Amino acid sequence: MGTDSRLESGGTDEYVALVTGASTGIGYELAEKGVTVTAVCPGPTDTPFMRRGNMEATQMVGEPMMDAATVARVGYDGLKQGKRVVVPGSKTEVVVMLKRMLPRKL
Repeated sequence: MGTDSRLESGGTDEYVALVTGASTGIGYELAEKGVTVTAVCPGPTDTPFMRRGNMEATQMVGEPMMDAATVARVGYDGLKQGKRVVVPGSKTEVVVMLKRMLPRKL
């Protein structure tokens, strides 16, 4: 099984937008009831799923993927801080910021 070209070409952007938008909306609705909702949006993460799918090639700029325990810890810390969206990893944060700033088609 090879890599899914939709993952490499950014085809998941719409799904990420849907999940983060829904999580944010639900979080605002449930905040008054003391419920915190946090969407964790990591970049490529070293998991058995990635290895089984032979998806190590999706590494960003040849850097090692973030391990799942780190992603979980950063996400949990963000949840405790009441953040609606957490983007673990500085490189992933830069990519997210650039995607918001740049036109969809260059």
